[in-house]
Amino acid sequence: MLVLCSRRKFHIQLLRLCVPAFIIICIVWQNLRVYSTPSAYNAYVFYAHSDNYACSVLVNAHILQHLMGTRYRIFAIISDGISRTMQDALAAKNISLIKETPLPLHANSIPYYEGCLLKLAAFRMHEYDSSIQRLLVLDADQLILRNLDMIFDTQMTDFMAPTAYWISNDTITSTCMLIQPGKPMWDRVKAAAKSIKSDKYDMDLINDLFAERGDRLSERYVTLNSHWEDWNIPLWMGSRSSNGTATDQQLRALYDQAAIIHFTAAGKPWMHDTQALREQKPDVHPLMVEQWARWRSLALQNCPAGILELV
Repeated sequence: MLVLCSRRKFHIQLLRLCVPAFIIICIVWQNLRVYSTPSAYNAYVFYAHSDNYACSVLVNAHILQHLMGTRYRIFAIISDGISRTMQDALAAKNISLIKETPLPLHANSIPYYEGCLLKLAAFRMHEYDSSIQRLLVLDADQLILRNLDMIFDTQMTDFMAPTAYWISNDTITSTCMLIQPGKPMWDRVKAAAKSIKSDKYDMDLINDLFAERGDRLSERYVTLNSHWEDWNIPLWMGSRSSNGTATDQQLRALYDQAAIIHFTAAGKPWMHDTQALREQKPDVHPLMVEQWARWRSLALQNCPAGILELV
């Protein structure tokens, strides 16, 4: 009897020691599982100042989440110009919303660019989530064609962007930026925005701050759709034909290499349906029409009613 009582006491004491230890181990493991994986400290960031641009955020978020299977979170920086219906649609797609007031442009700037500095709020993401170490900041008026997760593995300092190859090799684009947010970086950006000139906009500001950086992302991440309108290929693709006109094969090869298409030719894809594009631009390469139709098809599937009516 004495032996049984001693064993029972021993088991009770053992449980008292083991249960708290087990709970502590579970908590530590959970924290390590969440915060030691890249999915916790890498993220995509879009920005939108109107429902049309927010619709394009939905299109590209769908591509990242469901077609590319991204491991990373998606944020959208939005202004007061986004309707409640659109905000609900973004949230329903597991997109984390950050409401911001865009930093102001110069009083004499062109009204068309109003709100373009909204993207700069990405540089202060450390204030919203201190666990984030790297961000891929993307303009919404684009179409993602390839999995972009590998960009986060790029060796870098605190900023990288592709060359704006259609302007010059000395210019970088602000449509796709890999950044490490933090106070020093945000302080630099904020100070530059405060003294911005009347003829300067988001891309100008980014170039003033970072164009001297030697490391660049590939131009694949900012391929203009105008190549399929004008039948030409960028210099980074390699040799061109003697008359400057690209062949069908070259333009299809460009499409295979491009990771992100930026809509510049014929306006934005929410402006005209695909049939209207065919009528307005009868001589464009078929792939330009295909890109347009793909965006509009995904928009009809993912955006609230009323944004589009036809593919």
